[in-house]
Amino acid sequence: MKETYAKRINEVILKSRPLMMREFVRPIKALEKTSDSGGNINLLSMIDKQGTGISMTDLSLLTCVSKPNMTIMADKLCADGYIERHADSNDRRIVLISITDKGRTRLNAHREKVTQFVNAQLMRLEESDIEKLAMALEDMVEVLEKLDALSR
Repeated sequence: MKETYAKRINEVILKSRPLMMREFVRPIKALEKTSDSGGNINLLSMIDKQGTGISMTDLSLLTCVSKPNMTIMADKLCADGYIERHADSNDRRIVLISITDKGRTRLNAHREKVTQFVNAQLMRLEESDIEKLAMALEDMVEVLEKLDALSR
């Protein structure tokens, strides 16, 4: 039974990936590159979700980016005033990264641009197709999060 689903899922992934790239991922990436924070919007978003701060090690693990590369990205965001570094109150050897008000403002502005882009894409569809797409993506994320949790 799982083998049958594996083949179906594989076919859907292979078919949907180029469509997702063309219709959503590439245009959204282009929006990121036009911002003054470069392609680090996703990084800002992950830092923002952590609330009080996240260590470079945890951020590297979360993003699957090496610590040296993460340091370069964080240095740029810090220089631009989008994030700040501060010592962990429990262990001063650990440096935590948090988003600044400027970073949150930039992130919210980008999210608004993305929302406008997605809205323009959806305007081309029938209401029933929009509902199907929303439900399918929500279900997909729910299952992928379970799979991700099992991988850790």
